[in-house]
Amino acid sequence: LRAQNFTSNFERLAQTFSTCVAGRLSENAWCAVAADALTWLPRDLQSDQLKEAADRAVERRAKGSQHASQEWSVELADLPPYNLPHGTTTIWVDSLEGLDDFSKRIVEADAVGIDTEFGGAQSLAVIQIALQDVCYLLDARACLGESYLGRLGSALELAFQQTVFGWSFREDSRRLACFHEPLQQPLQRVNDLQPLARRRLGLLQ
Repeated sequence: LRAQNFTSNFERLAQTFSTCVAGRLSENAWCAVAADALTWLPRDLQSDQLKEAADRAVERRAKGSQHASQEWSVELADLPPYNLPHGTTTIWVDSLEGLDDFSKRIVEADAVGIDTEFGGAQSLAVIQIALQDVCYLLDARACLGESYLGRLGSALELAFQQTVFGWSFREDSRRLACFHEPLQQPLQRVNDLQPLARRRLGLLQ
């Protein structure tokens, strides 16, 4: 059921892609984006607006336009801002008290989304855990001391007892297992959504 819901949400996102992006790019850049997208998007996700823009890109190539290539890039400032859903709270955790509060909340969750940020070869910097209406940012730096990091490991064990979703989770999983060895087994149960999305889009690699 969760996979079906994800697919449905992804299809709605793809159908509105052209409307969101078209208004933020120049005509030439938008046509190049559309032509490139049609090379990999499944037919049922190809909107009329995408197809029309791709046709204009073909016309430009036929006329020898200097913008004929499908090579394109988008400036960060041109992308639409990402806003957390209304009512979502973000909580930074870097104390034993914060971990205790997190542990009490996580055991009541039906499902969580997890992502990590890291620096060196084995290090973790921040562990991001999203519940339905709150996102916890767990500080995982070694400088916080053994007492804090030990309590953080125990809190993570509670988190991974829930249904966990991630995205391109292989490196996250490796680093979490190095950070706290008891997580190795529950990490194998994480639902990585990237392979599902790639299969839906027909991308093999």
